[in-house]
Amino acid sequence: MIVDDLSSNLDLKSCSLVGQAWAIRSQKKLFQHIILGPTNVQAWLHRTKRTAEKMGPWIIKFELRADRDSEPGANPWDSPSVLTRLIGSIAASPTRHLTITPFLMGRFRKNSLIRCFEPVANSLRSLELRFVETCSSAMTFLISMFPHLDDIFLEHVVPMPMTWARGGHDFQHVPNFAGTFEYLDLYGDLRITLPTWVLNFPLRFHTVSPGMLMREDIPTFTRLVTMCAPTLQEIPYIMFDNGMCWV
Repeated sequence: MIVDDLSSNLDLKSCSLVGQAWAIRSQKKLFQHIILGPTNVQAWLHRTKRTAEKMGPWIIKFELRADRDSEPGANPWDSPSVLTRLIGSIAASPTRHLTITPFLMGRFRKNSLIRCFEPVANSLRSLELRFVETCSSAMTFLISMFPHLDDIFLEHVVPMPMTWARGGHDFQHVPNFAGTFEYLDLYGDLRITLPTWVLNFPLRFHTVSPGMLMREDIPTFTRLVTMCAPTLQEIPYIMFDNGMCWV
């Protein structure tokens, strides 16, 4: 009961040194939420097999975080091979939440996205991507890989030129999102393409947050809200392009 009531990692690490029973209980909480930055990626990838096996059953939330202003390609997970190893390292874990920020997708193609994210495709329930550079086809393909996804959070997604072959290796399942859809600061063709793609499926979100709405976004947003009307509970954040109206 003492360990379960603690939230500080420092306290949990101290408790893990008390004895075996305390160690097991503390590690269960310590390993639920893993946050990696560019400086500790290699240490994570070179864990001993025994350490990886001990951590594996507890990892629920996995985050790759770096400075949003880092140079393009500076983060290890901008490389498909490195990100594939990182996601592969949690393949045996019941991972439900994945965060990547920033995420430069210019070197990713369909095959590399499949190899990278397939290990967590069925377990993932929440996807958070911030400061992303991609194209609309790659973004919709990535989201469609997760059949049980409930919560989608996208922030500051910028379109970039990418060679993206249509057809082939497309996932055939119908998404069944049922939770939160937040798409803040989408630019270029992504502003219309992503919500329009979502409208192709009978989805039911309880929270929809588009961030800033431009005049041309209103018809698509109206259709999205109408589709989700039976379950919609909250529209927590809207700013219109004149900067004068908040909801």
